[in-house]
Amino acid sequence: MATSRSYKRLLYAWEGWHNASGVPLRSLYSEFVELSNKASRMDGFNDTGAYWRSWYESPTFEQDLENLFKQLEPLYQNLHAFVRRKLYNYYGPKYINLKGPIP
Repeated sequence: MATSRSYKRLLYAWEGWHNASGVPLRSLYSEFVELSNKASRMDGFNDTGAYWRSWYESPTFEQDLENLFKQLEPLYQNLHAFVRRKLYNYYGPKYINLKGPIP
């Protein structure tokens, strides 16, 4: 993957990884979330997200993140568009849709 630029080879490698690691774990994920939330409730939190957010000392942590995201969103969209255009220029319209997500 480090040296190949063959779309089909890269897709084959990604799909192989996804099918070997992601697909088998998918059925276990809901149980993981359920157990994680149960453990967090036992520690006095509403869910695992509340537990994770407790690690930060800001009482406005969620709003701070929302504001940060709003500030960075234009940069993210421009970066995404730049990468998508470069991929389009390299691989062409057969593989890259300029209006869709990056594959």
